[in-house]
Amino acid sequence: MELLLKSAQRTWENMSEKAAKKASAGKASARKTATKKAPLAAEPEVPREVLERKAVPAPTVLARHESEMHERAARGYSLGELKSVEMGLNTAKRSGVPLDLRRRSVLDGNVAKLKGWYVPEPRKAPVESEGTTEKVKKPRKKAAKKPGKTTRAKTG
Repeated sequence: MELLLKSAQRTWENMSEKAAKKASAGKASARKTATKKAPLAAEPEVPREVLERKAVPAPTVLARHESEMHERAARGYSLGELKSVEMGLNTAKRSGVPLDLRRRSVLDGNVAKLKGWYVPEPRKAPVESEGTTEKVKKPRKKAAKKPGKTTRAKTG
């Protein structure tokens, strides 16, 4: 019995020594890494267009309140309002315009706000190539028959 207690005491004493060694080793490695400073990553430059871009005006919607209607902030612009400004859905998403796809109303105030904010990019004129302007259709190639499959006429 005495042997078991002594061995248990030894492991307990050893455990405290081991814990102290681990702690000092951890502090030493922390000191090493603290002296090695990682180079600061340069912040990516923000394009000038993004910095100069005007904020999208907030849309409004008419809300029923008791016996009268009043304006309140809306979740986003409706598709009808985008169409009246001739802005596509993808363009609106890319430029950060808030959208409310459930709304179907088209309010003149929202259309005016979008028209004041959105300046469409001019479309590029199509480049005409030299020669004929007519499209020439290429003849289609017939599908090759698969080997081993033959068609037989039915006799009857």
